[in-house]
Amino acid sequence: MVFGLLMLAVGGLCARAVLLVRYTDEEVVERSVRQQRRVVHVPGRPGNIFARSSRRYVPLAISRQLSFCYADPSLLASVWLFDAATG
Repeated sequence: MVFGLLMLAVGGLCARAVLLVRYTDEEVVERSVRQQRRVVHVPGRPGNIFARSSRRYVPLAISRQLSFCYADPSLLASVWLFDAATG
């Protein structure tokens, strides 16, 4: 029984070797790149940080999405900067 399983494994390896020889190098490289590389775009959004404490998760830092507006100070007049700084 062990000998039969061993011969089956050797036969499978030989069949795989024949299939690999049959393909050209370019096809093999293309298939390997397709199998090993995948690009997944993940949005760059900060997340929450939790700590596990006695069977529950406690938030340590929580992210919130907020609207914001900013201006380049070099494009503003100095009067506007003074008004913004003094409130």
